[in-house]
Amino acid sequence: MVKSIGERTFRFVARVVRVASSGFYAVDVPAKISSALGKRGPVPVSARINSVAEFRASLSPAGGGRHRLRLNARTRGMAQARAGDSVRVHITVHDRPLPVSIPADLKTALQSEGVLEHFQTFAPGKQLHIIDWITRSARPETREKRIQLTVEITHRRREKRRKRETSK
Repeated sequence: MVKSIGERTFRFVARVVRVASSGFYAVDVPAKISSALGKRGPVPVSARINSVAEFRASLSPAGGGRHRLRLNARTRGMAQARAGDSVRVHITVHDRPLPVSIPADLKTALQSEGVLEHFQTFAPGKQLHIIDWITRSARPETREKRIQLTVEITHRRREKRRKRETSK
């Protein structure tokens, strides 16, 4: 069943699938909803699975004008959902990605290395994934190591982008 609540909010039931080619888990968005979105590329959303697991993500193109919502292990765990299970999905579509709040210590480290602006060019979902990984650190030493690794990766990605742009 597909139910539209207002212009940009939708509810539907879908089966959790494991996409064999990539190994990630997702739910396929019904064709009627993908069509109503009016966009074939990534679509920023807030989502809720089984009324308990809330998160921000982007609907990913799945081919043929369809979209897919990826579900990470933590989201599946909160929703108590495994591959093959039917889940209730509630999505709210955003016109643009919601701003990402960068923790002060990560922001300071990125600024001091001159890569904050480049970090902010990462897809919002990527930024949120990294920030979540950092904030789930159990010990301060682990948090610091993760921040340093994030700075290093951001440096590498910036250099890779610069090389690509200069080779054009």
